[in-house]
Amino acid sequence: MFDLYIWEITDDLLQKTLKDSKPEISTRASRWVRWVRQSEYNTRRPDADYGIHTAPAAVHRESAVSKLVSSLSFPDNYSLPSRAPLKTVFKYFVWLHKDEYSKKYIGTLISTYKHLAPLYEKPYWLIRPNHINSCMKGLTNNLKNGMIVLYHHLDNLAYEKDLISKRYSQSLKKIRIQETDRLNEFSQDEIDALIPHIGELEVDMTLVLLYTGLRTQEICELTFDEIDRDCIHIPNEWTRQFGRNIPIHPLIRQSLHRVLSFLQDRDAKNVTKDRRCRGVLQMVYKATEKYCEKRHSVMQCRSSFEIRVREAGASEGVIQYLLGVMAHSLRRYQQVYIHPSEEKVAQLVMKMK
Repeated sequence: MFDLYIWEITDDLLQKTLKDSKPEISTRASRWVRWVRQSEYNTRRPDADYGIHTAPAAVHRESAVSKLVSSLSFPDNYSLPSRAPLKTVFKYFVWLHKDEYSKKYIGTLISTYKHLAPLYEKPYWLIRPNHINSCMKGLTNNLKNGMIVLYHHLDNLAYEKDLISKRYSQSLKKIRIQETDRLNEFSQDEIDALIPHIGELEVDMTLVLLYTGLRTQEICELTFDEIDRDCIHIPNEWTRQFGRNIPIHPLIRQSLHRVLSFLQDRDAKNVTKDRRCRGVLQMVYKATEKYCEKRHSVMQCRSSFEIRVREAGASEGVIQYLLGVMAHSLRRYQQVYIHPSEEKVAQLVMKMK
């Protein structure tokens, strides 16, 4: 297959070629081919004049949503039948709100709706919260919450169209996702196990994220110009003017320079931002699998930073400032940060073990 273009490698050809290979090699090769097909460099093939092209997964998803929405058609004076099944109510809901909601949100609702397959043909006026609960078994808390939101949408529509006499969905409350359910943070013993191995690039990357709370994209875009002797300056992603200053813990000062040198070397080699972000995630995986009790992610580094700063005595405003999370009341009007005293923030970060 070395002489073939990536778009000429079909799934059948790949399976025939890898038939006698080891399972792990076959899996890696299949994943690599799928990734290249969806990569940003392959969004359009040279033979696109023949009507053949490949788009990333997000583009395929949006086109599928557009195709579904365009296929729906209801008269302007349409009235839902009193015994309309769930699938009819859902299609009518999507058709009503196709201009109000984004394709991404409609796609999320469609993905959630697929888990209600046992209820598709059931008349909506007979559906109760216990039926929705029966479809939630074995799903994650995020998916359960998505189903509850969808049920609220459909219940409001059915109530407006007199299919039901009361909104039964009000008895279903969103599941509060506890920190222990959402993320398994680093224990102090795991952090202590990483510290003796400072100098290994994977460990350096993990510790920098643990002591700064940076997002993956922020660490990938960081430059030496945004670092001085005491602080990391993170500009606001909207205005590039307002931002936050994160104090540099003495433990990670040398690690931060090694990590930045590595990332800038990758940048000089024209490695795409997506690949740099995936590389950061893989480095954290590798370091935690090697020296910690279990594998952790970048989000768990960020969550552990939040918990440790909170334990050091930080207020909610300081935590929002360090994490770059804006106050909800400001989000709609002005994208700015609230700046607490830098000396106070530095003292709190230095208290971290």
